[in-house]
Amino acid sequence: TTDAPRETRKAAPLPAPMTLGELLDKHSTLHEPIVHGLIRRQEVANLISGSKMMKTFTVHGLAISVATGRAWLDTFPTTRGRVLVVDNELHAPTIGKRFRDIA
Repeated sequence: TTDAPRETRKAAPLPAPMTLGELLDKHSTLHEPIVHGLIRRQEVANLISGSKMMKTFTVHGLAISVATGRAWLDTFPTTRGRVLVVDNELHAPTIGKRFRDIA
């Protein structure tokens, strides 16, 4: 063990309470869409399903659609942008093969 003090982190301050009127005045528009009708910039989207239900293939297809600006599932227009895929389950060769197969 060491006697050095641990690094401490300050928690982010909580937002100040506001009335509904203040909320509506301050936030009158939605964030820019990434997948129109489904996902907007600065927001979180979750894809939840049982095991082996094609979640990874679905997300990889979504990533390709956003990276290229093509409609996702030929239905939802996308705003072209940079994409970061983080996969903690598959090895790089498997991810590469899946992206090639999907594309």
